[in-house]
Amino acid sequence: MPPGKSPRKWQIEATNAVREAVRAGCWSMVVESATGTGKGSWLAGFAVKCARAGWRVMVRVHRRELVEDLTARIRELYEDVGIVQGARNQILARVVVASVPSLQSRLDGIPPFDLVITDECHHATAPTYVRTFEAIEAAQRAAGGRRDKVLHIGCTATGFRSDGNGGTVGIGSVFEMLVYSYGICEAIADGVLVPPRAIKIETHLSVADVRVTSGGDYDESELAAAVDTPERNRLIAQKYLEHSADRQALAFAVDVAHAQHLAEAMREEGVDAHAVWGDMPTIERERLIDGFTAGRVQVLVSRDLLFEGFNAPRCSALLRARPTRSMVIAVQMVGRGLRLCPEIGKTDCLVLDFADDGVDLRLDVEADMTDPSGPLASRQQRPFELGDLVQHRVDALGTGAVVEVEGIRTVVRWPKHGDRTHGRPELRLATEDEAEEVAVDLQVAGVTEYRLELLPGDRADRAVGWYLDGGIWSAEAKTAGDVSLVCIVRQLASGEWSVWGCRLPRRGKPTARRVFASRDLLQARTTGRSWIMREGGRVSDWSAPWRSKPASDAQCRLLRSLRVARDLRSMTAGEAGCLISSLRARQAIRAEIRSSRSSRYDPTPSPAMVAGLRAIASGEIAAVRAPTLAGLRRRGLLRGEELTDAGRALI
Repeated sequence: MPPGKSPRKWQIEATNAVREAVRAGCWSMVVESATGTGKGSWLAGFAVKCARAGWRVMVRVHRRELVEDLTARIRELYEDVGIVQGARNQILARVVVASVPSLQSRLDGIPPFDLVITDECHHATAPTYVRTFEAIEAAQRAAGGRRDKVLHIGCTATGFRSDGNGGTVGIGSVFEMLVYSYGICEAIADGVLVPPRAIKIETHLSVADVRVTSGGDYDESELAAAVDTPERNRLIAQKYLEHSADRQALAFAVDVAHAQHLAEAMREEGVDAHAVWGDMPTIERERLIDGFTAGRVQVLVSRDLLFEGFNAPRCSALLRARPTRSMVIAVQMVGRGLRLCPEIGKTDCLVLDFADDGVDLRLDVEADMTDPSGPLASRQQRPFELGDLVQHRVDALGTGAVVEVEGIRTVVRWPKHGDRTHGRPELRLATEDEAEEVAVDLQVAGVTEYRLELLPGDRADRAVGWYLDGGIWSAEAKTAGDVSLVCIVRQLASGEWSVWGCRLPRRGKPTARRVFASRDLLQARTTGRSWIMREGGRVSDWSAPWRSKPASDAQCRLLRSLRVARDLRSMTAGEAGCLISSLRARQAIRAEIRSSRSSRYDPTPSPAMVAGLRAIASGEIAAVRAPTLAGLRRRGLLRGEELTDAGRALI
């Protein structure tokens, strides 16, 4: 650790785990820690410990920015540090920080190393990484020193590669085992990271026809043509101002042109936004990045320059404007905004998701240490086919058969549990032993699984799941008496968050009462959850299969009758149920407010009503809001569209 700083608990545990693994005979291992938890500091400290013990250490990275960052961290603790990057070739130093693209051109005559640390090691299965490590191993064997093996430690926040369907491909062809993992959920619980909260904003712009490359992600040129439109860029800028105008933000775009267009659209809306990319003049790029980290620049927009190794604690908003099928990219995006920053009072990170790609944004993905070169693993990477026998990765459902495949939609029949459907991320091909349990000639008509994404905190305590619609938060639970309890949290014009508790019986009139008011959203939601528990609410099973199915015809009819302006075709039954309960509760709240106002009727017109009278007198009745008109008529100040004598007297 840097001078004057104490190691975090997880860093001590990770060091001990590595030592135990080496004693047990493991020579290639992964240490996984969430973005922002101090992975770079741990890596630097471990490299220095080994160097002081007489080991020669190679640290491999894939970006120039990471070379500079890690070299600076190590030099705080140790002097003999060299760089291999571009024209610099300080390969004989005790600790070498090397860019892999630069290192691979200097493999002839490479000296031996005892330890190789690969940062962002989900890249380690790439051919350039494999070749450089094999050259280092060969040099170590040829040197004939005290050991002929090279200890290989991989560090990453995402211990897997993406398969392009929201699932993962293992890195087990390079590493033997995961020896330590410190995930986002643990880091948030420990107060090491701030929690994210997400708002999904549907732009109704389909990327279904965009070609997927052999690498598993969207073709960049086709994706840019689909999403880089003036209307969508303007919408992103407006939603940033609506939800997070007081926050510094990072925005992620498809390509450099998209980043430039999005930054320009934000500047047109009055936001201090700038695009940055790798090939722009170094002085200008560093000026913008330094300005952002110091709080002088409001928004930075980038393609991928800011994914890995970028440290900006002041960032408290993320704009996900780039659809992706890569789990690695999705997690890295969100991780950029979770670092602590006490000096600005940062308590959370707001993620505005404009992706429209139908891929769940999951932050708690575990490391995948399977071997992608093995016979079974290689089969896992191909698309599922009719008749494939599969196992669920999480639920013990036995062995199922794939009975329908359409794009990323996969329909599975589970004999032990009836007809169930699951999307590809949750499935793996069954082994031959597992496959003996089921016949392959099964028939079923099914639908795609699309799990309702719960907002932060819900998975951790399995308590009430919060649903956000139009700036209004709602949470629902059931009682033993078949009554739905719905808590509504909404912000008033005063800035306060008003908490309402609503009882929605299956039959009978809904009731609502105000429970609490707070200036803090988290406190308001916590109070609302407590109210539900006090009232005897039973937590819903958020993994229940029905929630993943498409909204039913009855749900869609009801939502249309409630004039919901949403694309109901992409809505799950779980989300539709949440929205219906929320809308019913809001109706009960409006009724209670009207009843309360009528019971304490005040005939004195409000300033808004007086302004409305003046507008009507000048012939601008269309500019007067409907509630104001209703209030004027109720007080006898307006008859039809004509002012009464009492109304004229007021103006």
